[in-house]
Amino acid sequence: MDFNKYYEDRQKLVNTFLEKRLEKKGISRVDEAMAYSLLAGGKRIRPIILMATADALAVREEKRSLLWRRSR
Repeated sequence: MDFNKYYEDRQKLVNTFLEKRLEKKGISRVDEAMAYSLLAGGKRIRPIILMATADALAVREEKRSLLWRRSR
């Protein structure tokens, strides 16, 4: 398994999740600041470590969904 490919794939998943969560908010200065902070990068390693751990432990897909929902 290529680490860089794995990381890029998971990073895309996290970015998509964050972008969808931010779409639901109104447009205000606070929302703009949150979007800037979250989408600036550098905040992807924890969720990617969670996903890698789930992969390593062969956690079933339906359980992963529960973990992901709880982390919001």
